[in-house]
Amino acid sequence: MDIHLPQGAGAHSRADPIESFRERAQVFLPRPVCGVRVSVQDKDFHATSHIASDIPADVDTGNITHHVDDVNINRYNRLMRPDALGDTYHRKDLKRTLMRAVRVELREFGADFVSLRRIAARAGVSHAAPYRHFKGKDGMLAALCWEGQAEFTACLRQARKGGKSPADRLFRLGTAYLEFAGKNPEVFQLMFSETGKRVMSAHHPDDATKSPSEYDSFEVLESTVKECQSAGILDPHEESGALAMLIWSFIHGFAHIRREGFASFMGASRGLDDETTERLVMRAFRGLILGDSARR
Repeated sequence: MDIHLPQGAGAHSRADPIESFRERAQVFLPRPVCGVRVSVQDKDFHATSHIASDIPADVDTGNITHHVDDVNINRYNRLMRPDALGDTYHRKDLKRTLMRAVRVELREFGADFVSLRRIAARAGVSHAAPYRHFKGKDGMLAALCWEGQAEFTACLRQARKGGKSPADRLFRLGTAYLEFAGKNPEVFQLMFSETGKRVMSAHHPDDATKSPSEYDSFEVLESTVKECQSAGILDPHEESGALAMLIWSFIHGFAHIRREGFASFMGASRGLDDETTERLVMRAFRGLILGDSARR
């Protein structure tokens, strides 16, 4: 029996069209089916592949087209739309493709309802392919958390470089914190959730090119707090970790109520737009934490 995929269906599988469409057919069939020929017609190539040679006796070939129908093909094309995953899928970069797919999955369904099968479909591979790089769903979520932590830490370090004084560097960290949380809401929420803590505790980062310090965003904050203590801006007698946690709690709390819409709601009730609300909150933060040094 033949399954004909529509024109344009191969747009994301230039590197190895035969293998990719073999895997694609198996994703949408109810079980691995033998003796089915997959034909791919595209303006750039025409390819045909046999999944296997024999059809088992218990497989009703008359129902196969019921499962590989326009609905499934359209669903696949929707999951693989260019704006969801970006550039073309390449087998040699499968892990990176899967990481992009899990971000989209997290945004659409949330951490509690992430599906490896849907992630594989987004990446255009078999549902078993993610297991080549990750230890199940928790392993994939942990990899995303660690990736997010590395990006977050780099963002804070970059912001810190622009500060002209310890007080200015501390304030810049708060601003960068809010910016990262705003641009990466789903990943940020996962990183600082019970689920994120659990999966990161069980699955450590596997990127050998990164040192532990590249994931340590709290160290960036605490070292800046110590600078402020040495400069007399913050109380030098207080424990630096406690001060850093206090400042973290303030900024993280505001990031949370902003994401949930409470900051916007409270600001609007006072006739303030979102930008003005955030500016006033951060000005109050600077005065509250830094006192007179905020004017320096």
